[in-house]
Order: sequence, then C-alpha cells, then structure tokens
Amino acid sequence: MEVHCEHTDHPHVLLEVRQDLIASDEGAEDWAGFIHEHLSAVLDASGLLNQAFSSRPKQGEVI
Repeated sequence: MEVHCEHTDHPHVLLEVRQDLIASDEGAEDWAGFIHEHLSAVLDASGLLNQAFSSRPKQGEVI
C-alpha cells in the first residue's frame, strides 16, 4: 500500500478480516457479500472504479 498507493496518491483501502470469520464457506461468502455490497456503493458513488479502468491500456495496446 505504501509503495503503490500512498506515495502516488492513488485511492486505496485496506481491509483485515479475522481468519476465524472466514474459515467456513458460509463465513467467507457472508463476508464477500458484505464487502462487495459496501465497497461497490463507495466505488459507484465516487466514480473511482470507472476512473481506474479508463486509465488502463487496452489489451494489445503499446504504451
């Protein structure tokens, strides 16, 4: 995070989930759904997801 985000001013997030909460398939699916729901809302509202994909080179593009 420090090298790739903080020093380059890229937006970023760090999540830490206790291993015992994702040890079972049900727990992992619950947390994946929770993170997807809430992170997607933030990315959609901010436009960051579209910004991230629009700045990437297209497949096969030489930069």
